[in-house]
Amino acid sequence: MAMAAINQYIAADRFKPFDGNTDLVPGVKAIAANGHTHGHTIYAIESKGERLVLLGDLMHVVAVQFEHPEVTIRFDVDSKSATAERKKAYAEAAKRGDLIGRRPPLVSGHRPHSQRG
Repeated sequence: MAMAAINQYIAADRFKPFDGNTDLVPGVKAIAANGHTHGHTIYAIESKGERLVLLGDLMHVVAVQFEHPEVTIRFDVDSKSATAERKKAYAEAAKRGDLIGRRPPLVSGHRPHSQRG
């Protein structure tokens, strides 16, 4: 199913894979955050001196993991790494004064209102 979704972009030469921390376009950066899955990525969007960091599935349940980043979920491939990446992302956001979001609802495979892991 995933390949079917991206094959049209590959065919149109619009698919550009990346690895690790990468500036995708001006103001949008992909940041490696392995733990939930291998290759999990969070995104930082900067504009007019403000920065929004989209954590994706690095944070499954906001009401729990925001205050307790050590709480993991069985869907994390590597719980220790996921915990470390969560703590690192939170600390960086606090230090920089970033806004934090989970994911943009229109590009996610998950339902935007779901807070279940």
